Amino acid sequence: MAVSTRRWRQWGFGGALLWLLTACSAQSASPQATHGTVAAALYQAAVSSEGEQGEAVNHLFSPISLQRLLAMITAGSAGQSRDLLLDRFGDSLLKPAHSRQLQLSEAAFVQQGKALLPEYVKQLQRDYDAEIITVDFSHATAAATSVNNWVDKRTGGELRELLKPEAVKAETRLLLVATALLQQQWQVPFMVNLNQRGRFSNADASQQEVTFMRNTAQFGYLKTEQYQLLQLGFADSTVKLLLMLPAPGESLTATTAALLANPPMAELPLRWVLLHLPRLEIKQHFPLNGALQAVGVGALFTNQANFSRITGDESLYISDTVHQVRLRFDEQGVSAAAVAAAIFAPKSVPKLPYHELELHFNRPFAFVMIDTQSREPLFAGSIGKL
Repeated sequence: MAVSTRRWRQWGFGGALLWLLTACSAQSASPQATHGTVAAALYQAAVSSEGEQGEAVNHLFSPISLQRLLAMITAGSAGQSRDLLLDRFGDSLLKPAHSRQLQLSEAAFVQQGKALLPEYVKQLQRDYDAEIITVDFSHATAAATSVNNWVDKRTGGELRELLKPEAVKAETRLLLVATALLQQQWQVPFMVNLNQRGRFSNADASQQEVTFMRNTAQFGYLKTEQYQLLQLGFADSTVKLLLMLPAPGESLTATTAALLANPPMAELPLRWVLLHLPRLEIKQHFPLNGALQAVGVGALFTNQANFSRITGDESLYISDTVHQVRLRFDEQGVSAAAVAAAIFAPKSVPKLPYHELELHFNRPFAFVMIDTQSREPLFAGSIGKL
């Protein structure tokens, strides 16, 4: 089923599935746990930002692309900003996460006429093989086209539009971008003629008819009091897909965060399983500002930010962030693409402080002014016409 972003956000996992792609190689086992802690913190922040609907909507993101973006940001930070990032995320941000199973790409889009410090450029090129691309952000359409074409090419056509022209601001000085592309074939492919229509129970108690792919094979399996875990392999790959089904009454958020923080890297015991897996295609595009604020690095979005290792002075702050992910399950395998980006602007540009919600009193409203000490109402009324 092809799911639009709007419809995707209306459907929930409903205590059903978490899709987590994990590289299960001995070389990556140690740093993966640290990076998993970063992923768990960002996941919990993203769910919390949804309020009571947190578990009733989907949450899809790419920990490795986010880690690599944050690592590039950390490399350009100094002073309290650097201390803040390292205190919150630890040494995991001192070097980029790696996996030989993905195509990882990075770029720095720099405003024409502005320069990055040679040391920062050298580090980006050495650690990320990053491209340094000059653009003119004052020409919004041309700048957006340049960025989108780069992302489109690096994600194999899976993600075609990171920025809309109206989202490009003339004051932008730098755009850091990290992409990840994963394409894997099932170790045991699904047969199309075994597909079956069925109902997916959403978290909001509604149901949706979908196509389930079916397969009987030996899969890695683990059952705890909190969840059941299924491990699927891919052909000639160290990547494993972990499917987590929470136990009835268990919090999807809590079990997901625990799994993200410490995903099992070893092979699970094999069991013969008849698997019913939804055939799906999901895409999400969302800002990271709220999640980063929630995990304690909100100062990066204010005039307190210090990115002097990027430009040589403290003139920049992060004005916006964005994350876009696309995931596809079909009979042959899995395709997943992600892009994470941070936009830097000069501090002299006025910026509204971070806020949890926005209220427009642009229709009839009422008011009451009270003395909280005497508990007396002083003025009251309703405004129906201006």
